[in-house]
Amino acid sequence: MASQHSQSSQLALEQFTQPLRTPGPQGLLGALNATQPVELQARITSAEIFTGKHTTFWAYQATQDQQSWLNPIFKVQRGQLFTANFTNQLPEATTIHWHGLHLDWHMDGHPRWAVEPGASFHYQFPVNNRGATYWYHPHAHHRTAWQTYHGLASCFIVEDEDTRRLAQSLDLTFGTTDLPLILQDRRFDESGQLLYPIDQESQDMGVEGDTILVNLTPRPVLEVSTRIYRLRILNGSNARIYRLALQRARDETLLPYWLIGTDGGLLEQPHVATEVFLSPGERVELLLDFSPFALNEEIFLISLPFDPMHNEMAMGSMEESHTMQHLGDEGHAMPHHHMGAPGLPGGQQFPLLRLVIKQQEKVLSAAPSQLSVIQPIPLQSATTRQIEISVASGGENQPMRWLINGHSYELDEYPIEVKKGTTEIWQIHNNEQSMPHPMHLHGFQFQVIDRSGSPEQIQRLAVDSMGRTSTDLGWKDTVLVWPGETVRIATQFAHPFPADQVYMFHCHILEHEDTGMMLNYRIS
Repeated sequence: MASQHSQSSQLALEQFTQPLRTPGPQGLLGALNATQPVELQARITSAEIFTGKHTTFWAYQATQDQQSWLNPIFKVQRGQLFTANFTNQLPEATTIHWHGLHLDWHMDGHPRWAVEPGASFHYQFPVNNRGATYWYHPHAHHRTAWQTYHGLASCFIVEDEDTRRLAQSLDLTFGTTDLPLILQDRRFDESGQLLYPIDQESQDMGVEGDTILVNLTPRPVLEVSTRIYRLRILNGSNARIYRLALQRARDETLLPYWLIGTDGGLLEQPHVATEVFLSPGERVELLLDFSPFALNEEIFLISLPFDPMHNEMAMGSMEESHTMQHLGDEGHAMPHHHMGAPGLPGGQQFPLLRLVIKQQEKVLSAAPSQLSVIQPIPLQSATTRQIEISVASGGENQPMRWLINGHSYELDEYPIEVKKGTTEIWQIHNNEQSMPHPMHLHGFQFQVIDRSGSPEQIQRLAVDSMGRTSTDLGWKDTVLVWPGETVRIATQFAHPFPADQVYMFHCHILEHEDTGMMLNYRIS
């Protein structure tokens, strides 16, 4: 087993040679300081993902002051007004969901406000959120998975006093020592074109690719110096869960890092960890200290093995025919037949990013003992609402239906009614005959109160008597609920917006969302 490990490490070492794409001043995944209005289009484009091959994909193109970006990483300041004049140049309707942001529901990308091909929409909202790494992606009814998989996603970074103070104390520069990492898994054909599985199993369980991309870079390497780096990691995959760890290449030792932030921004204090789970839609922020390492030493960001807990589900044969779609010349879905086993089953160990120490710096710094202040949500007058996750068998040759409180999504139904200004505790229970579901709440950030009935691989990560893990300690908008587990979250449904607000609560396995694992909730 040890020799297999060393062989795989050597293989990874040889393969991870493509420089990581980092945010430049423009271009693909460039940083855009969105203090002025932005012209934004969703359109079909191409880029060199693999050396010598041009991949066709869907992207957000931004223009401002005669500069152009693809899938820009928006940077904004808390309290500012954000404006994007959006035009849909795709062959189908779409919306933009600003994931994690506290917005009037007309701005939230609800499928009610779908933008048809050739039409435009004026997104404008004050940014009231804490400093954090948010993101944006489509939310078209039944088409979120397809559209996101084909490229429509990037980060939306909010800065505030706390994040500016952290950057100053550690001398962090965005794009060099403060880096977003967008994790996505995809499938490609021999010519480098995207393949999207549409077979029943992929749609039932969620699509997992066999190629890992970090910032749209396959098998990436990043040269670093002996100092502290901040990594903002987004799980932008449709369905894959990652168990993130840092591993020294020469002896495969797991290295500690500081967890400093979650979906909704900085924790109160840094938390030392050697692993965290990250499910679709979630974000974590880490501080990595490379000062103890020698020149040319190599470290890998990896996903450790874990039990994906799909055991109770009918998974079918691993060697089977997969029905795929790829993008035709006009951006429409075309059939493609693919034989063979999936290359990266959920829960398998694999490397994500190779880090090489290439420069020595005399930087004396450590993580601050205090990062921010998080006020606990008062629970004295909170009401409790039960949320049950279950599955209905579709019968022979019919898709499974994942349900929330027995409901499947209907655009004009509001199964959850909330009174404005109230605090609610949602007790989310996932059936044992199930799989892990990352549950995302639109419109608000919440706090995790406790976990119970957790599987052993989660219990051993608990950091308090409430069963919470380190990633539960901050503000959240997405929480992973394992089979048999109950997670209680608290939300204050206060907002400054006029009239009733309609938001969504859904699973962030995008194929589950598209097949109905989603509810409207109305605040009146």
